[in-house]
Amino acid sequence: MNQHTFVFADAYGTKVHTADLAKHLRQALTIYGGEYVDTVGDAVMLRLARATDAVAVSLDAIDAFTRHGHPAVRVGLDTGSGVLNAGRWSGPAALVAARVAEHAQRGQVLATSSTRQATDRGQIDFIGIGEHVLHDTGAPTTLYRAQRVTDVGPPGRLDIDPVCHLAVDATQAVRIPGIDASPAFCSQACAATWSARHPHVAPRSGA
Repeated sequence: MNQHTFVFADAYGTKVHTADLAKHLRQALTIYGGEYVDTVGDAVMLRLARATDAVAVSLDAIDAFTRHGHPAVRVGLDTGSGVLNAGRWSGPAALVAARVAEHAQRGQVLATSSTRQATDRGQIDFIGIGEHVLHDTGAPTTLYRAQRVTDVGPPGRLDIDPVCHLAVDATQAVRIPGIDASPAFCSQACAATWSARHPHVAPRSGA
């Protein structure tokens, strides 16, 4: 089954009109390929075949709608299967992209691990921001902030996950309760792997 990357971008609560955002994204698609799916309320949804192109389109939109240091747009992405029915795209990845966008701040492009893994790393970096529970999905999902490798470092202090060696936002990292100076992990899976590798480092009793 073919994989698709869905982009969910909105400028809710700002002075940017959805029609302007949609116009800009449509123009960007003439360069990167992909297609405009729909406008849902104040948000615009796109589908692209390549995750790298989807992230690039999203970062371009952030740049285009940032004026005088005040970003207006936030974006969520997910990569997975999609269903084309009567000319309209839908599927789990489209829903997850919308839910991921709800966790993004203005000026952020947030992606799931599936999008991170499908993205070429030559021009794009990902910063882990820990696990988040997405609305209507239940299970915690590890999210990553996308940025160009040429961008100045993002706000907040960065640590390195000792398991996957991914840069992690220290303010949102997963840590092991009861362990003083616990390393910063991008997910519970990495924390569990680290614990299994270091059985001599036990949490304090009662923690």
